[in-house]
Amino acid sequence: MIQLILALLSIIPKMSAIFMLLILILYIFSVMFMQLFKSMYEEGQLDEPYFKSLYNSAFTLIQMMTLVSVAWDK
Repeated sequence: MIQLILALLSIIPKMSAIFMLLILILYIFSVMFMQLFKSMYEEGQLDEPYFKSLYNSAFTLIQMMTLVSVAWDK
């Protein structure tokens, strides 16, 4: 049991590095999609605010990655 706990504690730095890399990739793609769809929002071509702000963009990308409650047509 102690070996299991020590093994779990030893992987925390590696898992945190992977988590930070995932957050960085999510941030980069969120900003990229915001810039990509910016002109479409300004011209009024898009009604739904999926990529209008950084929060909405990151939230939409997380939904797309996990396939949780993605309802594109309502």
